[in-house]
Amino acid sequence: MSRLCRYAAFLLAATTLGGCAVVYESQQASARKQCEALPNVEEWKACIARNRTTYEQYEKQREGTRPVPAEPAADKPKVPANCYRRASTGELVCANQ
Repeated sequence: MSRLCRYAAFLLAATTLGGCAVVYESQQASARKQCEALPNVEEWKACIARNRTTYEQYEKQREGTRPVPAEPAADKPKVPANCYRRASTGELVCANQ
């Protein structure tokens, strides 16, 4: 594929997909190219199958594995960013005060 064709394909992908999707698709294309170098047909098939996931499928899988953020304890008062509690006494110590 000529450099001009690759550049045109990249521009088309960049305008139709978001930035992360372009990077993901580029990585997938690179991985598929590495699959083509495998001499064994079974290894090649397995490699292609691993790298067949679209960006949308990847995002759905990733959303399912993200941990749910913990809610802060309601009974504990928030400590300002420039303060800390001494472990020994529990005293609130703040900078510049």
